[in-house]
Amino acid sequence: MTENQVKRSGCLTAFIIILIVLYALGALGAFLAGPLVAGLMPEYAANASNSIFSGILSLLSIVFLIGVWKYKKWGFYGFAAAAVVSIIISVMTTGNILVSVISGLIFPAILYFLIRPVWNHMS
Repeated sequence: MTENQVKRSGCLTAFIIILIVLYALGALGAFLAGPLVAGLMPEYAANASNSIFSGILSLLSIVFLIGVWKYKKWGFYGFAAAAVVSIIISVMTTGNILVSVISGLIFPAILYFLIRPVWNHMS
């Protein structure tokens, strides 16, 4: 699938770029700020491993978004799976199921509606 065959909408392009920037900043924050906060707040130290895991999930989400950019269905499936894992981590750390589920499914839902017109052209 090449871009010459099917044009990506401007909304989809902008959304993917924004998500890549957000997840890159999230990964950077998780890797740098997580250990710093754990050092300053001893009660946070138990959750420091969750911060590293969230950073890894952010990096994986970037890889999956690049897959969506290249019209690969595995990119969307991986992005959705990373969102589900992120929801599970959020529920385990915060205990708030409703907020975790709603906030964790917003980006995958928007991405789904934006790629729906080109879904049949993705490989």
